[in-house]
Amino acid sequence: MDEVNDSRENKLHLFFIFFLISIVVMTVTTPLHEALHWIMSEIDPYVEPVEIHLFDEKSLSSGSVGYTLVREAYPGSFKDRPIWSNAVQEIICCSIQMIIAIMVCIKAFALLKRKHQKVLYAASLV
Repeated sequence: MDEVNDSRENKLHLFFIFFLISIVVMTVTTPLHEALHWIMSEIDPYVEPVEIHLFDEKSLSSGSVGYTLVREAYPGSFKDRPIWSNAVQEIICCSIQMIIAIMVCIKAFALLKRKHQKVLYAASLV
């Protein structure tokens, strides 16, 4: 019964560790996220990027760690812009951030598993 509780506790610790790793990775990749918004805004014929705010007073006071400020490419372009374009930009940017976070977590899991196997092997020799 203790082995089952230890196993559950280990899984809970791993989940917590990977959750923290993913939050850190998502925060660290925020500049990439905003740079992608800038690039897609350059391509978008309806908006022009103006400035990026990362980890500064303006972005933190708005409740985010970063944002890209855009303006209309021509008067009334926000009305002409398809309503799905912002959603597509967010899906692309967030997907790239999540892929990076998943890759980091998989690598961390592989390292932890390898370390755990070495510890078990060393314990079996004793």
